[in-house]
Amino acid sequence: MAQYLTTHMRRRTSLLGEGVSTHRLKVKLDDEELIDEDENAHEFVNLNVGGILFRTCRRTLDNISDTRLSTLHISDSNYNAEKEEYFFDRNSAIFPWILDCYRHKELHLPRSFCAVAVQNELHYWGLQINHFSACCKKAYLDGLDEITTNEILLQEFHEIQRNVYAVESKINKESSCRTIMWNFLDKPQSSLGAQVWSYVYLTLTALSILTFFIETLPAGRVEVTRGNATFAEGDTSINNHKVRLLVTTEPHAALMIFDVFCMIFFSLEFIVRLIICPRRRRLMVRATTIFDLLYLIPAWLTTIIYWTDNNFWRHSSHVLGFLILQAVKVMRVFRIFRVMQYFRGLRILWLAVKASVRELFLLAAFILLSITIFACFIYCAEISNENSFDNAVIGLWWALITMTTVGYGDYYPETWPGYIVGSVCALTGIILIGMPVPIIASNFHAYYGLRIPMEGNTEENKQKHIPVRKRKVSPARQM
Repeated sequence: MAQYLTTHMRRRTSLLGEGVSTHRLKVKLDDEELIDEDENAHEFVNLNVGGILFRTCRRTLDNISDTRLSTLHISDSNYNAEKEEYFFDRNSAIFPWILDCYRHKELHLPRSFCAVAVQNELHYWGLQINHFSACCKKAYLDGLDEITTNEILLQEFHEIQRNVYAVESKINKESSCRTIMWNFLDKPQSSLGAQVWSYVYLTLTALSILTFFIETLPAGRVEVTRGNATFAEGDTSINNHKVRLLVTTEPHAALMIFDVFCMIFFSLEFIVRLIICPRRRRLMVRATTIFDLLYLIPAWLTTIIYWTDNNFWRHSSHVLGFLILQAVKVMRVFRIFRVMQYFRGLRILWLAVKASVRELFLLAAFILLSITIFACFIYCAEISNENSFDNAVIGLWWALITMTTVGYGDYYPETWPGYIVGSVCALTGIILIGMPVPIIASNFHAYYGLRIPMEGNTEENKQKHIPVRKRKVSPARQM
C-alpha cells in the first residue's frame, strides 16, 4: 500500500507583504502515484443487503461512528472482492431507512414496520434509540410497549392457574403416582380422564349451589313431625317468617341426601388433594381452600348435631347459632371460582379486575369523599323537613345511591335546597364514576383480545418468547 507524508507549504500572495497560505500536500512514498486526501471521502461503497444492491459514499457512512457500516474494511468476511461489494443477509426492506439515517443523522421509519424487527435491525447495524427522529421515536416505543404488554398478558393468562387456585408441583419424577394424581385433580388439560373429572366436579358444584336455592323455597321444605315438641309449639316469639321457616321445617329428604353426598365427595376430594399436594402450606392459604373449609366445617357440624339430636336447632337458645352456621355454609357459592380454571372468559375477567385495582381504589376514594360531603349538605338542606333525613348517616346512604344513579326512592329531598344538593350530587357522581371507568374497560378489552391466540391453544404459544426490551408498563397503558 502506498504511504504518503503530509507537509505544509507557504505561498507568497503579494509583492508588498507576505501572506501566508497553508496548503496540505501529499508526498508520494515508494514511487507510487499521488492521491488527493479527499479522494477517500468520495469513495463509493457497494452494499448488497438481502439481494438488493445499495451504493453510497464512504463519507456518508462515516457520519455515524462506531457502527457496523462506519467500520467496513475489505478484510471483513462479508466482503466479496470479485464483485467489490459487502454482502449482508439482512432485511432489505428496512435497510433503505437505515442508510437514510447515515445521510441525515436521523432515523425515520414507516409505521407499518414491526417494532421487534426494527429493534433487531438496529442492534445488528449498531444504531441506538437516540438516532430516532422525534416524530418516529414515540411510535417505535409505543410499538415495543404493545408487544411487551401482549407478552406480559399472555404470561399472566397462563400463570393464573398456578397463582390463583393451583399449586405448582415440584415433583421431579414425571411418572410418579403422586404426580399423576396431582395432575389428574389439578390440571384438566393433562389427560382425558382429568377432563372428565373436572366436568364431574363442576356439575356437583353447580348442583350443590342449586340445592341451596331450592332449600330456601317453601316447596323444598317439609314440616318437622318427629319429637314431642318443636320450636313452633314451644316459642312463638319469632315474627320473622324467614327465620321461622328455617327453624320449624327441614329440607326435603332427597335434598338432604344429595347435600350429604356432596359433603362426602368434596371432603374426600379435599383430603386427597391435601395429601398429594407438593406444597401444603401454600395450598392452605389459597382463597379457594379457605372457602372449602368455611363450607365443609359448618356443614359437617350442623349435620352431626342434627343426627345426634334432630330437635337441637329448634330450641330458642340455639336459633342464633343455627342461623350463623347456615350463613357460613353459604360460602359454598364461592366454589364457583374454580370455574375459572376451565373457562378462559372468567380468567379474562379476573385478570382485568386485577389489573384495575388501582383504578378501583381511586374510584372508591372519590365516592367515599363525595358521599361524605353530600351527606352533610343534604342533612343541613333538609333540616327543616321533619319527615326525612333524621340524621347524617342516612345521608350517606342517600348520597351513595344518588351518585351511582340507582335511586331507590326510599329517601329523597323535599325542599328547594335539597333539590339543589341532590342535582349537584347526581351530576358529580356521573363525572367521578365516568373518569376511571374507561381505563377499567380498556384493561378488559386488552385481556379479551387474547381470546384469538388462546383459541389456538397450542403449547407453542405458551413457550413463545419475544425478545423485546424490558420496560415497565402500567396496566392502563398495557391494555
